[in-house]
Amino acid sequence: MYKRFLLSPALSKGKHVFEIVWPQHHRGTHASVGVASDDCPLYCKPKDSLPGVNKVSWGYDIARKLIVHNAERVANMTTMGMVPDKYVCF
Repeated sequence: MYKRFLLSPALSKGKHVFEIVWPQHHRGTHASVGVASDDCPLYCKPKDSLPGVNKVSWGYDIARKLIVHNAERVANMTTMGMVPDKYVCF
C-alpha cells in the first residue's frame, strides 16, 4: 500500500529525517520505500516496485536490497543484513 503525504511549506526545503515503522512480517516480496515529486505515479502493475520507476523518484527495494532511480539499479545493498522493523530515512 502506498501512502501520499502532503508536505507542509515547512517541509518543502531543507534536510529532513523520517522514521519508518514497518514490521518485517507485514512486508511482501516487493516491499520498497522511497521519495518522489508530485509527478510520480501512485499506481503500478501488481508485483512492481513504484519508488524509483522514473526520474522524479528514488527508492529502496527492501526485498531485493537495491537502490533504484529512473528504473535503473543505482546501488546494491546486499552487504546489509535485514532491514529492522523501525528505521530512519533522510
